[in-house]
Amino acid sequence: DNIEQGYQFGELAYKLVEKMDLKYLKSKIFQIHGGMISYFKKSIHDDLDYLLQGTYNGYQTGDFEFAGYTILHYMNNYFFCGKPLDATENEALKYYPTITKYQQTNSLQAYQLIYQTIVNLQSDSIDQIQLNGNIFHRDEVLPIWLKVNNKSNLSSYHICQAILLYFSQNYKESINHFEENRPHLDGIMGMFFVPIY
Repeated sequence: DNIEQGYQFGELAYKLVEKMDLKYLKSKIFQIHGGMISYFKKSIHDDLDYLLQGTYNGYQTGDFEFAGYTILHYMNNYFFCGKPLDATENEALKYYPTITKYQQTNSLQAYQLIYQTIVNLQSDSIDQIQLNGNIFHRDEVLPIWLKVNNKSNLSSYHICQAILLYFSQNYKESINHFEENRPHLDGIMGMFFVPIY
């Protein structure tokens, strides 16, 4: 019942923003509905265009914070909806300059994290399980996230690290990362990968 009501309110917000042409709110509504509500009723694949619209609208109105959030949610959805990894990497590369120009550190670092995860999943290197690479630098970023208690990005880090460990057949370490993530889950409430827990 709450899921249905939340979805209906999200749809209502989307329709009102469109009908009243409230450009300054579009990016926010698109990010919240497309990244945190509609997946309860629809596939995350269905929100890809919606999230891109939010990104471009945020850029056009100067709402770089939510433009960054929507492109980050777009990339997360693209990755988790099961597209081939080579296509997913091309998509990450395509939108990397976009999120970089928004100059939103939090969203950019989280985008770099998912981008590095995509690259690593395609690697045969022994370093594949390390989230230190040309795009994301765990040794530089993780201490900052820990210091400021950035639960959203810390949670995303543990999920990405667990995925890499799982696919490299380090199952026990993968489970450990999922367990280490529990204290950070409230930082990603509303996001589609929370039901994993």
